[in-house]
Amino acid sequence: MSDGIFTSFRVSAMGLRAQRVRLDVAAENLANLETTRTAAGGPYRPQVAVMEMGRGTPQRLGALPSGTVSFRELLATRERHLAASAAPPAPAPAPGPPLTVSVVERAEPFVSEYQPDHPDADEDGMLLRPNVDPIQEMMTLIKATRAYEANATALDAAKEMLGRALEI
Repeated sequence: MSDGIFTSFRVSAMGLRAQRVRLDVAAENLANLETTRTAAGGPYRPQVAVMEMGRGTPQRLGALPSGTVSFRELLATRERHLAASAAPPAPAPAPGPPLTVSVVERAEPFVSEYQPDHPDADEDGMLLRPNVDPIQEMMTLIKATRAYEANATALDAAKEMLGRALEI
């Protein structure tokens, strides 16, 4: 039972780590928006943060894990939960495997434009640029910042509840 007390801390910490990686990746993509030559020899290849819960299938950040009950499903079964003959609640699932966040390169084609004066242009004057959409990256930054703040708020609320429980 004591492990359940700290579950919210663990979940918030995983969320904070995942959103930090997401922020770092979006910032790196924006910083390399105009990079036409990397150490590997070609233009910068944009990256994306992908999360995976243990042995499940990889999901983009923000997706619900499988087996999650939606709010609509909870509302639809509300009367059954309040009925006197309702079955006893199922035991809480064991803590799942930890969240892993990996950074993978996107396999999108490069953007080519005609710039014969650029030193990285080919013999036809075509320059390959990274396929980074600055608007999409800014939206990712905003969403990740808000998700980070939400996880920090949840962590503070759990800490406050635990502190109040200890006062009892």
